[in-house]
Amino acid sequence: MFYTRRPMPLYSAPTTRSYQRRFRIFGWGAIAVLIGIFLFSIYEPEGTGRSTDLALAWLAGAIVLAAVVVVYVLSFKEAKWKVMHTFQWELTTEKLIQRHEDGATGEIPLAQIASLHEYHGWLLVRGGEPQRLIGIPSDVNGFEDLKRELTTHCAVTPLKIKFSPWSFLPHVLLIAAIFFLVKSHNRIIVLTAGCTAILLQGRAFYSLRRRWQNKPTYLLFIATYVLSCLVIAWWVFQQTTAAQ
Repeated sequence: MFYTRRPMPLYSAPTTRSYQRRFRIFGWGAIAVLIGIFLFSIYEPEGTGRSTDLALAWLAGAIVLAAVVVVYVLSFKEAKWKVMHTFQWELTTEKLIQRHEDGATGEIPLAQIASLHEYHGWLLVRGGEPQRLIGIPSDVNGFEDLKRELTTHCAVTPLKIKFSPWSFLPHVLLIAAIFFLVKSHNRIIVLTAGCTAILLQGRAFYSLRRRWQNKPTYLLFIATYVLSCLVIAWWVFQQTTAAQ
């Protein structure tokens, strides 16, 4: 009697980006609100008080901060999605195999797995001789089955990575700039805070622009940045005019 070997399953990424729809909803919603604030600032109705302007300024500042955060998060997801579609993973009875789209492969024998770590949506498998690292994103189809099989050979432990506090400095400065922009009545402080907010926001968007070029959401990316800059400029004008 002859037995045919059952083919090992290939673990690959889904073909759709589930996060794109949520990003479009947030992006177009943010653009609509920023346009509304900008038009309100131009055609400000009579009787509008200082409290209304202040509330709109805080709202615009919150949208600016949220836009920067969302752009960073989405850029990370885009990079992850690109990696997911570059590789496929196969688990045999003897080894874990990672296949690149160009045909190159990397292998770790199951008996030589030294560690399993989970970090930001990735399962990191380290082992082999010489030692190598294979990363498996949690979004691949059948991830839980793959993880369950691997944990029979090695327990999963969290990965601790130290971040430099300096990496958060631009975000802290942006929050401080928006705070002083909204709260201060001094022309010099307002101008400084406004220019700082625009420059820091521009730095964040510029550092990520290459990942967004030639993508359907690139127009949304640019529109969010331009409108947020216009709203910041409007508030600088409002504050400096009131201070005269």
